Amino acid sequence: MRSTEECVRSALRREAQMRARRSRLVSAATVGLCALAALIVIIPLVPSGMGTGDLSVQGLFGASLFGDSVGSYVLAGLVSCVLAVAITLALVRRRDRTKDDGPR
Repeated sequence: MRSTEECVRSALRREAQMRARRSRLVSAATVGLCALAALIVIIPLVPSGMGTGDLSVQGLFGASLFGDSVGSYVLAGLVSCVLAVAITLALVRRRDRTKDDGPR
């Protein structure tokens, strides 16, 4: 038979394990939902086909960014970068907040 103290220690250890598992699941779900939201926002910005305009300019490789139908790709890239930074900041703040709280 285990003593009462051993039972309490075992119950507290199990509770900590369950809290840690739940926290990992919530974090994984948050990342998944953020990725889905980012895709929902970014996919409509990308056009269905490439432009037919001539984008070649001799000696100016960056000039292809200013072609006829490339603006939406640039916009999609900027939006995805901003969303990635926002998601990263949100998750870092959440992690810091849970670190401050500590295990209960």
